[in-house]
Amino acid sequence: MTIGVKMMSDAKEFFKKTQQRLYAYKDIKAKLENDIRDLEDLKKEGASERSKDILYRSVSGGVRISREELQQIKIEKLCEYIKDGVREVSRINDALRTIDGDAYESIIRLKFFERKRDEDIAEVMCCDASTVRRNKARLIRQLAIRLYGIGAV
Repeated sequence: MTIGVKMMSDAKEFFKKTQQRLYAYKDIKAKLENDIRDLEDLKKEGASERSKDILYRSVSGGVRISREELQQIKIEKLCEYIKDGVREVSRINDALRTIDGDAYESIIRLKFFERKRDEDIAEVMCCDASTVRRNKARLIRQLAIRLYGIGAV
């Protein structure tokens, strides 16, 4: 495979991944909000009072841990999820800022966040569906470059 062909396949792959990330954006934000609420609740309520010691099973066998240790494990795991969610939302927000002011930027919101069909977007924007598809692809390529760098070109 030549370098040119490899770069083109990378660009197509990054285009697809950008679309996947945009489709997932609202769910990622919702999950992040839930994780933050869960973390706050866990810190307020403390560990479950069901038993004094809890058997925590791992691949290497069972180890008894206290409620406080279990709470700390849960807190650490939630903090990891929150950190990852914040990072992803921030990256997508940064990429979206690069298309602020573009005459067709609302295509991204309507298509990926509101899940509208191209024909419905065209009606809202008073243009042809082919105009929506062309500008959607252009904007996704722009976002892909921001998210993945030179490989998306």
